[in-house]
Amino acid sequence: MMFTLIASEWHEPVGDGEYVRHVRGDVVDVPDEHRARLLKARAIKPVSNGPDPAAEATPEPAAASVTAVEESGAEEEAAPDRPLRTASKATWVDYAVDRGFDRTEAEGMTRAELIDALGE
Repeated sequence: MMFTLIASEWHEPVGDGEYVRHVRGDVVDVPDEHRARLLKARAIKPVSNGPDPAAEATPEPAAASVTAVEESGAEEEAAPDRPLRTASKATWVDYAVDRGFDRTEAEGMTRAELIDALGE
């Protein structure tokens, strides 16, 4: 599963004391042994299939967005609403899967870890 690095940098150990340096914005295939720790630390987030995050920082005017949807004939799927902190673990797992997490990995996390990993 691919992730975007949101921490300033991460030095990925690759063996024999060697590391690969990744910087904020890099898309990285995070090895299983580092994934939960980096998610918990909010150092990575799943790669979204949606628009580029940089493009979201400067949104288009509303009229242009509506025109683009009308011209393509496709409706954009709305992101699911973030569950309440008191929601069940199953609800948080479903939300994590909707956000790009692997279901098995999400089910292996505690509700608190899911909430932390999906913090925005």
